[in-house]
Amino acid sequence: MPWPLPTVLSLSLAVTSLSIAILAFVIAVKNYRRKAGILVRGGLTVASGRASNDPYVTEVLLENLKDRAVTIFAIYLRLGVNYYIELENLEDNPLVLKAFETYRKEFGPIEIDPAQFHPSR
Repeated sequence: MPWPLPTVLSLSLAVTSLSIAILAFVIAVKNYRRKAGILVRGGLTVASGRASNDPYVTEVLLENLKDRAVTIFAIYLRLGVNYYIELENLEDNPLVLKAFETYRKEFGPIEIDPAQFHPSR
């Protein structure tokens, strides 16, 4: 026995409204996650120089993956648990990464002047 037409229309209307509600909820959650918090992706390139075979950081790349600006005051390289090296201090002139913007900085080899070091007496 087939279902009556009002029951079929009522059921299809309920399924359609539930689908639209779920879609609206998913879109709202995605927009909230896009706006809330900070998400900055970073990468670096390591090379060694001609003067020595010691590795050094040649390039740092930062990418803002959120839809809002992020202010960066310093860039650190993490070596291990609680071990960091400050690559760049931007406290005087903070870096402001706009929405979906990328920042690239190149560094040269580490050169130390031996005349700076004096043996302790």
